[in-house]
Amino acid sequence: MKPLFALLVAVFSVLLNCGGPPLGDAFDQPAPRAPAPLPTLFAGDSLEVEFARTATRRDEYRVGIGDRVRIEVQLHPEFTASVTVAPDGRVTYQRIGSLPASGQSLEGLRAALEQALAAQLPTPAVSLFLEQGDVELDRVIDLLLRHPTGSLREVTIESDGRISLPLAGTMLVAGLSVSEVEELLNQRLAVESPNLRASVRTKLLTRRNFTVMGEVYRPGRYALPGELTLVDAIALAGGDTPVADLESVLVIGAPQGETVEAWLYDVETALEHGSALPQICVHPQDTIVVLRTGIGDVNEWIDQWIRRNVPVNMTFTYRLDDPPQ
Repeated sequence: MKPLFALLVAVFSVLLNCGGPPLGDAFDQPAPRAPAPLPTLFAGDSLEVEFARTATRRDEYRVGIGDRVRIEVQLHPEFTASVTVAPDGRVTYQRIGSLPASGQSLEGLRAALEQALAAQLPTPAVSLFLEQGDVELDRVIDLLLRHPTGSLREVTIESDGRISLPLAGTMLVAGLSVSEVEELLNQRLAVESPNLRASVRTKLLTRRNFTVMGEVYRPGRYALPGELTLVDAIALAGGDTPVADLESVLVIGAPQGETVEAWLYDVETALEHGSALPQICVHPQDTIVVLRTGIGDVNEWIDQWIRRNVPVNMTFTYRLDDPPQ
């Protein structure tokens, strides 16, 4: 039985010398495996959240509390005035009194002023200019930046599956993907501060790991650093021992409902024939078992091993690395 690294050297040597796959018996490509599902979040996982101001076009801008606008009326300079949006969201213009402004677009506010002035002028033509905008947003960002980490926050999901963030408050995020958390957070920010957005990324996923067992030098549990192939996972665990049977490498997936699926891969033959097997990726919560040379009935051994290590109320299926018929 060839050690894993010797096999890799042999494969690369053949490819370099011959420019193609090695000669020999035909080799069936391994059975396909579905891509890894998007990771969902659990208690104990950590996230990084970064707040940022969004670039807003003038026609998309919404007037906020504290903003100051300049009002000009064509042919009537005496109507010119600068007004500030009060804490109640309204502006007071001496020519017409008070009217709502917060949350309106500049065009909407301009049209409202024209309609109100129509009682005094035949055809008022109002121009509106934003003299000072984003006042409330600047206040919020200033408060965020006073934090020791600036606009960046690191949060850990509590045992109840929730996190707490500025402006958004408490959110239930356990069971969601990172993109779903980001969407939920920005929905809340759109209500509290429309011109502020947040990006969310993972800091630590406690369940994003896998286990390597059997005939490897360093069996144990390992963190899954992004994409990792089956061959790389064996190498990460120290490689195969002299008594390992690389023709029988068992990969057991995480339980899906009441079912567990397993795959049996012939790593040695695949490497010798330059197959795509090394590109089969490890999924979170996978268990990889490198079998020992000399097992008589591999199918029976797998059946017994899974029954010993899988809850009795669960069913299981496993596949050989033969293409589906």
